[in-house]
Amino acid sequence: DNASGAAGLLQLARSFARTLPRPNRSIVFLATTGGEANLAGSTYYTENPVYALQDTVADLNLDTLHIGGPTRDVTVFGFGQSELEANLRAAAALQGRELHADPDPKLGRFYRSDNFSFAAHGVPALYAIGGADDGARGPEWGRLQLEDYYQHRFHRPEDVYVPDWDLRGTADDLRLYYRIGLMLA
Repeated sequence: DNASGAAGLLQLARSFARTLPRPNRSIVFLATTGGEANLAGSTYYTENPVYALQDTVADLNLDTLHIGGPTRDVTVFGFGQSELEANLRAAAALQGRELHADPDPKLGRFYRSDNFSFAAHGVPALYAIGGADDGARGPEWGRLQLEDYYQHRFHRPEDVYVPDWDLRGTADDLRLYYRIGLMLA
């Protein structure tokens, strides 16, 4: 969704390509389109998979990555909906982070993102992002930053890379997904 997502996906793919020894399972990276059109891309894939869904261990959704610096928490969209939360909890604990449920579940982010297409077909799916508890400024400051982002930039022309982003939070999130992917592979 944000500019960090595409760059993060590429960086994560490169990290797995350099991993030695090689994981026991294949790791597939899929970038879909049409998310705002009823999840058209992920729906198409789950109905016409390149790899059989019964052989797909998990869907890790990098739809959005945190762009506001390191956090002491991780927000899980659809908290309690995925058995993969145990893997996320273990990886987050290694970073000194804890899991929190989506503070605004009525927005239905878990059900409006590509992970839902996989979950609806029985593939365990995880959608998480660095939380609001900013490592330097605390949770109130972090919540205000997230509110500002969703009110003024999310899904608008202004939702582009800005040089003053603190991408250390993005890197932390990518390390979480890398660790979880490695556990599963």
